[in-house]
Amino acid sequence: YQGEQCLQKEMQQWSIPPFPVSGHDIRKVGISSGKEIGALLQQLRERWKKSGYQMEKDELLSYIKKT
Repeated sequence: YQGEQCLQKEMQQWSIPPFPVSGHDIRKVGISSGKEIGALLQQLRERWKKSGYQMEKDELLSYIKKT
């Protein structure tokens, strides 16, 4: 059970890293509508979450360029 205690302690110390994309980043890609930026930020947050918070800014912004 020692391993479980270590894992529990590690999980308690972990926190979600800051989201790497901002509305300013999306504007630089060429999108200016506030509603569209908000919707894209939500979609990108979901992708980032599904990646285990591992995707970086460039990877997330490349998703916008593909759509």
